[in-house]
Amino acid sequence: MTVLDKLPFKSIQLKARFLLGFLFLWMACSLPLKLYTFSGQTMGTTYFVKIVSKNSVLDHGKIQKGIDSVLTLMNQHLSIWDPNSEISLFNQNRQKALIVVSPHLRNVISKSLEISDETNGAFDITVFDLMSLWGFGPNPREGLPTDVQIEELKNRTGYQNIILEPEGVRKLNPDLKLDVNAIAKGYGVDQVFEWILDK
Repeated sequence: MTVLDKLPFKSIQLKARFLLGFLFLWMACSLPLKLYTFSGQTMGTTYFVKIVSKNSVLDHGKIQKGIDSVLTLMNQHLSIWDPNSEISLFNQNRQKALIVVSPHLRNVISKSLEISDETNGAFDITVFDLMSLWGFGPNPREGLPTDVQIEELKNRTGYQNIILEPEGVRKLNPDLKLDVNAIAKGYGVDQVFEWILDK
C-alpha cells in the first residue's frame, strides 16, 4: 500500500473507498468467462458469432437455431439470389401502384434512401440491372457490357424513383429493380444482435 500512501487523499474514508472500488473491479475481472462460437452460412457467405458469457450452461443448440432462424428470415426478405424472396418479387413487380412491403424491407429501403440523400446518390440501391450487366447479379454473364447497354440501363436507376409511403413503397419507374446487398448483411447482423439481447 505504499503507492496509496504517497497519493494525496484528503481523508481515510476516500482512501478506503478507492481501495474498495479497486477490489470490486479486480474481483469482476477475475470472474470466469466462457467463449461460445456459432457459425453457419447465409446470404452467399459464412458467418461467425462469438458470445462471451459468465453463464456456463448456455444452450448452444438453442442459440444456434435462433441465429439461423433470424438469418433465414432476412434471406426471405432481402436476398436477390432467391427468386421467391420479398425483394425479388418486388423487383418483378412492374407497376407504379403502391407495393406493400414487410417492416424489414421497409427499414432497409428507408435507411438506404437516407444514405443516398447524404451521399448525393453515391450510394444507390436501384442499380440491380447495372450490377447484373457487369456480372455481379444472380444471373452471371461473360464479357464487358457496351456503352450503349450501360446508358440504356442507367435510365432504370435513380434512388429518387423510389417513394416511401406510410402504407408501402412506390416505383416511379416500373422497370426499376433494387439490390440491397450493400446494406442487407449489416442489417442482418443488427437483427441477430437484437435477438441475442432479448434472450
